This record gives sequence, C-alpha cells and structure tokens, in this order.
Amino acid sequence: MSREISRDRDSLLSLGTLPADARVADFLRYWAESLSQRGLRADQITLRMTRAEIGNYLGMTLESVSRALSRMARSNVIRFTEKGRRDLCIASTEALASFIQAAMTPASRVLQ
Repeated sequence: MSREISRDRDSLLSLGTLPADARVADFLRYWAESLSQRGLRADQITLRMTRAEIGNYLGMTLESVSRALSRMARSNVIRFTEKGRRDLCIASTEALASFIQAAMTPASRVLQ
C-alpha cells in the first residue's frame, strides 16, 4: 500500500514538472512495470484508454498525447502493431526511462 501511495505522490509531482513526452513515457513505463509485477506480458500493451482519456489523466490534450506517442515510435522506443494504433510493443522499460531522461534535457525540447 505504501508503494502505491508513493507512486501516486510521484505521479502528481510529475504532472507539473515533466514535459509532455516524458509524462506519456512515464505513464507507459509504470503500466509496463505494473503488468510485469503481476506476471503478465509487459512488452505488448493494448491501450484501453483513448488518447483523450490518457490526456485527461496526465493533464494534457489528446493532441499532445498523440504527438508524444508518435515521437516515441519514431525513436523506436515503442512500435504500433496494428493499424488502429491501440496495440503497441515496448522495446524495454529501460528504453522508456532513457526517453524520459532525454525529454527532460533542455536541448531535446528545442529540437522538438
């Protein structure tokens, strides 16, 4: 229970401090880690929430969520497996963590 409370606190702090790309990547990383802890596949995820719902959860617009997912796909951090773009493959949680770190550097924000 304390881990969940700590994670919720960290999530609230990240809403105000992380750039949009890092928020979406952190959301996917947490989701993948949560699945892995339950013994489920963490490398393939089906987005049950719409981009608008993810945006509402993260305090972003759906366009920002879509752009962040597209940037992650272009960076080969994730890969969409279907045409509908709800099913995605995650290369590794380490790749997501690296993407989060890169998104937080000022130089990468200027290039986007």
